[in-house]
Amino acid sequence: MSISKKTVFKGSKAIGFIPNGIEEVAVDLGYLPKTGLQREFRLNGFTLVEVDYSSKEALNAVLEQESPYYKLIFQLEGLNTIQYKNNSITLAQGYYNLTYFPKGNYLLKQEGPKVSHYVITFSTTFLEKILTTQDGLALNLLALQSTNQLNCFWKENKPFTTTICTLLNQMKTIPLEGSLKKSFLEAKVIELLLHLLQNNPYKQVAQTTLAKPPQLVPPVMHKVEQYLLYNLHRTITIAELAVFAGINTSKLKSEFKIAFGQTIFKHLTRLRMEKAKYLLKNKETSIALISNQVGYKNPQHFTAAFKRYYGYLPSDIH
Repeated sequence: MSISKKTVFKGSKAIGFIPNGIEEVAVDLGYLPKTGLQREFRLNGFTLVEVDYSSKEALNAVLEQESPYYKLIFQLEGLNTIQYKNNSITLAQGYYNLTYFPKGNYLLKQEGPKVSHYVITFSTTFLEKILTTQDGLALNLLALQSTNQLNCFWKENKPFTTTICTLLNQMKTIPLEGSLKKSFLEAKVIELLLHLLQNNPYKQVAQTTLAKPPQLVPPVMHKVEQYLLYNLHRTITIAELAVFAGINTSKLKSEFKIAFGQTIFKHLTRLRMEKAKYLLKNKETSIALISNQVGYKNPQHFTAAFKRYYGYLPSDIH
């Protein structure tokens, strides 16, 4: 059953920046099937919304946005078209763009047996703060507001890269909670935003073009990485991961390397070292306890591994 264009989603109700801490909420976008996955994280100056659902027919809806915002949209699966007055953007699987959404009503059309996208919504204040040392970028980005139209930062939608996939995966599968989760997401969103702006030349136009999407990281490999993240504290074997993934060990190792650009155990080491570094920075526990949380029973072995990875000792972090 398709959804009528009369279906209205009031965007202002879904966007709530909070001054301190982090808030995770269930988001009811109104026009999605009941089987759709919708998660929202609200922080100071930006929100992250993940939408994932299946449908036999295209979904159509009206987005009623009561305030202007900047949105960084990553189309993981399916096709997403957004129209405002005479301007429209279409994002295919494996592509993203940074877009200014003025106040007003939008027509949405989402197509595909499976639709999934990840949207980071920024306040103007947040962007101005982050881009204070990037004068040219700041001027170009904030200038999108001047026409009061649906404007994209890049003329053509940009394809996902390995770095983008890695950062999105880290944000989607983060095992931390509370203040650690807040600090992690803030750091990763800023890292992602600056990476995109600094590695892509600016060329703004209201209409984006559709291109052939690249190959994305297979869902099975996402699940394998999530399994690693939730089991950093213990020994994990290739045989165990193969059983979890439902494939043989040779296929697991080859597909994982294609998806993430490194072997399983190199990737596992990276995940362990990144978690350890965040724990150390927040100084909420001792090196001995941190080493145990990331799978090292002997703190000396952890210290040696940490130094090999980062080039300095855990105790050097202030």
